[in-house]
Amino acid sequence: MRVGATGAALLSLALVSLGPASASPPPVALPEKELAVETYTFATQTAKLPADVREALARQLEQPQLHMADAGMPFSESDAITDPSLPGRRLIQAALGPRFAFIHFEQGGVALIRRVVLFERTPKGMNVRWDGTVSHTYGDPKELESAIRTGLLWKAPKR
Repeated sequence: MRVGATGAALLSLALVSLGPASASPPPVALPEKELAVETYTFATQTAKLPADVREALARQLEQPQLHMADAGMPFSESDAITDPSLPGRRLIQAALGPRFAFIHFEQGGVALIRRVVLFERTPKGMNVRWDGTVSHTYGDPKELESAIRTGLLWKAPKR
């Protein structure tokens, strides 16, 4: 197939505008120093989450009210739903501070994934600062706290 000068120029322009194939998304801009010095308490039960966190998480998950299993409790791990009363998500660990709240949970479906949602309390309410998947389960409070303080939680390579 022969491409004329105009066609070749358009093709070159299209390829340049796509950018390099291996371009990665920009790094997450989080207030790392503030996150590192926050004092956190930990919870593995949704009832122990503050009401503003439960409401914000339900909004983020597009639920009228939060429907999530507590750590260690049964939930729908796959897309084959055998018990419709089970939630599709299960809390692993929450790190709760006066300003920030990290909610680490599992989500069932075609593939089981682990997610973390970071909320920030502001005068206007709870804002999502980050929502991402992680390849590791941070079930131990000290391990989750270390991952927050070092930034490993949001900087860790995803698989």
